[in-house]
Amino acid sequence: MLTIDQDSEQKEIILKLLLDDRIRILNELMQDEPKSAIELHTASEMDLNVIYRIIHKLNDNNFLNTSFNITPDGKKSYLYKSKLKSIDAKYNKGVFDINLSLNS
Repeated sequence: MLTIDQDSEQKEIILKLLLDDRIRILNELMQDEPKSAIELHTASEMDLNVIYRIIHKLNDNNFLNTSFNITPDGKKSYLYKSKLKSIDAKYNKGVFDINLSLNS
């Protein structure tokens, strides 16, 4: 388990990310095994542009593991796996306490 010791601005960013239904849906789809953007699009029926925006947000905040495969025709196929397994957030007297459990 990882406790977030960053300033309140970083904690607020984490909470905003997790309150977005689309991010939660994609996070759930990427928790157990890596998925491509196309696989996420097919499973979620979200617009592909939205998926790429969310992938960039999660990556910018270090919540994704990214890998790639080389397809038979020599192209890279990127795969995304969520680092987030679970989150416990508590608010008490103006103080946020956030604990993240990360995927291995």
